[in-house]
Amino acid sequence: WNEQPIGAEIVGTGDTRFKNVTEHSGYGFHMILGEPTEALYFESAIDLLSCYQIYQDRLTHHILVSMGGLNSSVVTELKKKKPNLTHWLCVDNDTAGNKFIYQRKSEDTSMKLFQPPRQYKDWNEYLLKK
Repeated sequence: WNEQPIGAEIVGTGDTRFKNVTEHSGYGFHMILGEPTEALYFESAIDLLSCYQIYQDRLTHHILVSMGGLNSSVVTELKKKKPNLTHWLCVDNDTAGNKFIYQRKSEDTSMKLFQPPRQYKDWNEYLLKK
């Protein structure tokens, strides 16, 4: 890593919602914690930060990555750069998230799965109810 910005995830709230990933964001928004042994992939920055808030005591040697949606290329690019890490899908408990899991795991059986408990749609909802 050369510690240079490579992109950003832009999310708007309020009456007009929007989502955008800036140019050259092939690696997604991410946080590097310690010397990573595992990479966790989230659908959004808010889910990444929510999961981190819940499990921050345990997330000490990880890369937490927001894909800015269900963006397989973010997973593919980081797996190329860091093949020795354990890679976890941490996507939403919904139809789109489950379809993404099925597709990724059918292409790569080494992918692990870590989702919020089934009664919660995503990590942010889990944090708010916890």
